[in-house]
Amino acid sequence: MNTLRFDDFEDDTIVLHFGGPEGSIDAYTLAEAFIGFADMARAISATVDPGSDIEILVEATGPGSYRTRIRRIKKEYGGLLAIGGSIFWGIVSNYIYDNYVKNDPHPQITVNADGTIVKTGKYTIVITPAIQAGTEHAKQNPAVQSSLSKTFAALEADENVKDFGITGSIDDPAPKFSVPRADFPRIAQRSALLEERTSLSDYQKTRSSLCPEGMAQPRETKMVVRVEW
Repeated sequence: MNTLRFDDFEDDTIVLHFGGPEGSIDAYTLAEAFIGFADMARAISATVDPGSDIEILVEATGPGSYRTRIRRIKKEYGGLLAIGGSIFWGIVSNYIYDNYVKNDPHPQITVNADGTIVKTGKYTIVITPAIQAGTEHAKQNPAVQSSLSKTFAALEADENVKDFGITGSIDDPAPKFSVPRADFPRIAQRSALLEERTSLSDYQKTRSSLCPEGMAQPRETKMVVRVEW
């Protein structure tokens, strides 16, 4: 059983892995998946750490269809990166993972002073208290759920994408964890249902208790895309 940690990302970056024959992913799939993921990260940022920009560096290297390194950067004006990159990307990763394992049979969950330990048939994941708290906050924002649904709907539409994974380095031999193609529809549909159940008014009511003092109002975030061939 593989043990996962989502608190070891470096240099404020995360790597997305699109599994399949090298270079076979459709350009529209790639664009829609990027937009969905970026919107999800922006919505999480607005919930737990407002005032940050996201820069996306697209690299056509590494195993699989594509691997994409994403960097979070601070705005030139206003806001603070109150949450470090390893925790921020840990929240993003854990949110996706949480949706992936939700229907796994009888996950074993243990909570102790070091955090939450979730054991499923394939993975054991160690979730620190900061990442767990941030994930629970992110669940209250319907925009996060909507964007995750769009990401996996885009991936499902391209038969060349065999799996979707997250890892820390563009050179990792395999992702930290991967979601097989068979689960794409389930995640897309579940996220869409959750979005319907989470009203914007409920989100607004909880915002004041979710953000650090003085950061209750979300600031606009921006996505910058740079492509290297």
